[in-house]
Amino acid sequence: MTNKSEEEKYATFLFVIGEKGREIFNMWTWNKTENEDGEIDDIMVIELFERFEEYCLPKRNLLLERRKFFLRKQDVNESFDFFVTDLKNLAQTCKFENIQVCLIFDKIIDGIKSNKVQNNLLRKGADLTLTKAIDICRAEEVANAEMKQITYKKDIDVVKKFIKPRQANASSGQIPKWRKFSNNENESKRTDQVEPNKQNWKQINNGSNKKQQQRQCKKCNRKHEPRNCPAFGQTCRKYNKINQWATCCNSKNIHENCAVEYHVESVSSGKMKHKNEALIIFKINNKLVRGKIDTGAEVDVMPKRVYDQLTSCDNLTYTNVKLRGYGGNHIPVLGTSNMIFYYKSSKKLVKFYVVETTSKLFLSLQTSQDLKAIKLLDEVKTVDTNEAKSQQKEISTLNKVKRIEGKKGKELKEEILKMYPKLFNGLGVIGPEHHIVLKNDSNPVIHPPRKIPVTLREKIKTELDEMEKTQVITKVDEPTEWVNSLVVVEKPKRQLRLCLDPRDLNKAIKREHYQLPTFEEISTRLYCANNFTKLDANKGYWQISLDKDSSMLTMMNKPFGKFRFTRLPYGIHSAKEVFHKRISQCLDDLHFVETD
Repeated sequence: MTNKSEEEKYATFLFVIGEKGREIFNMWTWNKTENEDGEIDDIMVIELFERFEEYCLPKRNLLLERRKFFLRKQDVNESFDFFVTDLKNLAQTCKFENIQVCLIFDKIIDGIKSNKVQNNLLRKGADLTLTKAIDICRAEEVANAEMKQITYKKDIDVVKKFIKPRQANASSGQIPKWRKFSNNENESKRTDQVEPNKQNWKQINNGSNKKQQQRQCKKCNRKHEPRNCPAFGQTCRKYNKINQWATCCNSKNIHENCAVEYHVESVSSGKMKHKNEALIIFKINNKLVRGKIDTGAEVDVMPKRVYDQLTSCDNLTYTNVKLRGYGGNHIPVLGTSNMIFYYKSSKKLVKFYVVETTSKLFLSLQTSQDLKAIKLLDEVKTVDTNEAKSQQKEISTLNKVKRIEGKKGKELKEEILKMYPKLFNGLGVIGPEHHIVLKNDSNPVIHPPRKIPVTLREKIKTELDEMEKTQVITKVDEPTEWVNSLVVVEKPKRQLRLCLDPRDLNKAIKREHYQLPTFEEISTRLYCANNFTKLDANKGYWQISLDKDSSMLTMMNKPFGKFRFTRLPYGIHSAKEVFHKRISQCLDDLHFVETD
């Protein structure tokens, strides 16, 4: 479109936006200017883009956007790059203009999680810029991650050296092996610090001192020499505590059932291919992760291999929670980790249980609901105290329903009529009075009365009397601007329906333009339904009242006099739209109920 003229771009744009877009375009007013030749300039395409962008984009509250910006802090497990990117995105909607860079710079210093980096930035003083601050924070974050890996490896080496302590041979006078270092270059240098002198060593090996040193151990419930506990390096089988046995565990005296057990529905490591899986893609630590929604799971489960990909260090928190999968099989838990979870516009701090399995990452029902990834169509809700009266009415209704169960035919009909006498008396009224709106250029029309066949005269008179008795029509003696003709429609069982012939009136009425659903739309929404109940309104249009001005427009001329409708008459071309709109509003909060 770059080589096209403005007129071609203008026409193409109006064609692409569709009928709804053109309706919005026709609704606007444009300030057109004259050029040097005295001709009116056309609307530029760039103006159309800006106008539609302003119309379609949601309105933002400037104070609320700025409040989000100033309250933004770096989370514990959040990377610095993600924090800076989020700050810049928030600043775009705050309209800071010239001071945007300065405020982002100030917010980085104020919101960063590391106090060490914060002090380092403050020491730089006036020489510090936004670019330098970002480089310093990134370098510090990378250095911390590498130091954690180095420290983690050293800790593993130390555990390997001292994992099995052994007591020295007292008779030989050798140095205890748990005090020795491994065979390396530093062994000869540290000998003077490790070896005790011979005189002290003999005292330790003295029999009397040996008995005094042996005492009841709280970890194994046995008597032994110091630092020679057989429970060292072992785990309590009952409460999962380290360096003690289950017989000596103090936890059973405090909380006998301290271990919490959760149910996970579908953790598996099979090789079966599942076609129908609810998978979603989200972000953790600025990395895309694919997870599976498990509505039967009570907790969020993450495999160890996924955890290793998301974090550079193994910083799991110990937990005594037990997980059981489908069928009751036990799932060993390595630990828990709190991670910030981003899905679309939702953000949540999720506690993941890390397990050693080859399955996918599973999200629990509660987390999936909080992130709006799923929505429950039917759920049991608690009743508020303010709804006690309505709840009592529902209970009484249920009792009435139980009372009529088992009854059929006439007995059932009579019982229902006794239970709800007001619902089966008269026409009823749906909503407020309806007002018929006319076009500004409409001209009133008066039609003369039509001749009625003699055979139908008495039936029409009887029907008019019945309509006047039920206050559907009322007699008028004053002159009116609009007078319509009467149309008699014969219904089944030789019943009559009296309607207007408002051909001229329909030309002057403004339509409601309420969209009526098609059969295809209704069938797609009820695709899973098996049982159907159809309700047909009894004289549905007559259940909508008309105001006085609209009623005067529905005047009809008959041999028995002039009558006007006080209810919505048949024949008005907006009657179907008005009636369907009222019914839809009444049944809008009911599930699996459709109107046509």
